[in-house]
Amino acid sequence: FKQKTAYEIMPSLVGSEMCKETDLYVTVKEKEFQIAVIKPGNILNPEEKFLISRGSPDWFYTEGYHTSTPPDKDGKIWYEVGYDDSSWQKGITPFGYGDEPRAKYGTKLKKIQGSYFFRKRFYVKNLKEIKVLTLKVASDNSAIVYINGKEVDKDPVFGKSGGHEFAYWNREINLDPSILKKGENLIAVYLYNNPGSSDAYLDVELNSSQ
Repeated sequence: FKQKTAYEIMPSLVGSEMCKETDLYVTVKEKEFQIAVIKPGNILNPEEKFLISRGSPDWFYTEGYHTSTPPDKDGKIWYEVGYDDSSWQKGITPFGYGDEPRAKYGTKLKKIQGSYFFRKRFYVKNLKEIKVLTLKVASDNSAIVYINGKEVDKDPVFGKSGGHEFAYWNREINLDPSILKKGENLIAVYLYNNPGSSDAYLDVELNSSQ
């Protein structure tokens, strides 16, 4: 399905303030994907586009690494472009376990004594249109995010005992759009999970605007 701007989806809301939080969804082949969250007081920007939305499909992930990261393959590190993730599992965000009913998962993770690793390809058609690039991460216990093989965000509590519960959003930062390239791009996430943790969670959003 073709990504649409807020104006194309619900033109009557653009430029107006919302009195309550609203989720916008689209249904494709009987699967529902979240395409926007409108919070109180937010003004919809018709030029904002989601490169990666909440509830996005086609994430590859692996689990079971207690104190290490996935092994290199053919000289490639797990978060780099060109790494072979074909043996990894595939799922939809948000990922997690153990926080029901507060959390509603797109993919239920196995409860393990270790961390989780994620990769997703996304596409950029016109780099010149991207003036502002915003990354948002909800995580439990904490996360590091890479784009095209470069670290772009590391939670200050990453790897520390306790970490934090997930919230929308634990991390919200603007990135340099030059990290992107025309065509296929890659985002990778290292979700740290404390040993013996009763829950885990990950959701990611990447949006752009002119």
